[in-house]
Amino acid sequence: MRDPELLLRQLKAMRKSPWGEILPSGAGAVPSNEYPSRVVKHHIDLLIEVKHAKTLDSGSVAITNAGYDFLEALERDPSLWEQFLSNLEKGKPLVTATSNIINLASRIN
Repeated sequence: MRDPELLLRQLKAMRKSPWGEILPSGAGAVPSNEYPSRVVKHHIDLLIEVKHAKTLDSGSVAITNAGYDFLEALERDPSLWEQFLSNLEKGKPLVTATSNIINLASRIN
């Protein structure tokens, strides 16, 4: 299961934190009553897999430059979110769907 909204919320939570990181459990990124902890952790693992986040020596999870690029692309052109969702619905891998958005946004400028 991939919940694009949860992925986006986790990235935004990392970006918002003073050091760009969250706990590996995802605590604080989303209210604990919204998603089971295993789902939150799975989505953090997905962000790490597509290199939008990384695990630090401290055990925390931090946003990467690719994660920042993805968020900035969506903020520059909100229609890219719909394209991202469409790519996922078509069964494209998450890494392909996210890199497509960054590439499209870089052509806009």
